[in-house]
Amino acid sequence: HALSVRVWGRDRVGGEIDLAVTRATNKTSSGEDSLTAGGIFGKLLFELSQKPAARFYAGLQLGTPFASIGQARNSGSSSNDRKYSVFSFGGLIGTEFKFSESHPISFNFDLALQRLNVDIDKTSGNIIGLVISGGLRYYF
Repeated sequence: HALSVRVWGRDRVGGEIDLAVTRATNKTSSGEDSLTAGGIFGKLLFELSQKPAARFYAGLQLGTPFASIGQARNSGSSSNDRKYSVFSFGGLIGTEFKFSESHPISFNFDLALQRLNVDIDKTSGNIIGLVISGGLRYYF
């Protein structure tokens, strides 16, 4: 589940803020495990080309994704929580298509190369990955 706000300025520069949260549980013989994940991300966007019903852009993304995994020891006992903290940054390219030039609904597609700095229970590491995202936007 995510909520996103995107604005475009006059000088072909835009910005976006994303907030994403999800929760999942898994019942096992030893109890119930849970996962909560999400993050807050910011994007600085630069318009490369604009057509009547399409926009092409590149940008930079910074974020703080998070995950918390709770592993139950037994039903009724306290959980063994592990904390994961991550800082991500990278570049992206994307496109946005509208049904027509004046229509307020658009579809977007982003392709990002991100580096994640990961800290899992006092152990650190780096991960480089490709992130593909898409969405439906309504412009007011």
